[in-house]
Amino acid sequence: AAVRRIAQLVAHRREREAKVLAALDATPRPLRELVERAYTDTKRELWGYAERSLLAHLLLLEQVGQAAREGERWRNAVR
Repeated sequence: AAVRRIAQLVAHRREREAKVLAALDATPRPLRELVERAYTDTKRELWGYAERSLLAHLLLLEQVGQAAREGERWRNAVR
């Protein structure tokens, strides 16, 4: 049961990462706006918490060259 649950969590994390990447475009956007774009399946009252998860995704995407930070805003690194 634990192995199955871990696999589900990993799959969910990858799906969310894909949504975060899809939310990024050439326009630098603040976390608040990206949450609205990437967490459409999450209740609005949880978006404050979702921002932390979003930031973790963005930092990872930045490390692999897929996201770029401009001050407090984020965009797709591939222009």
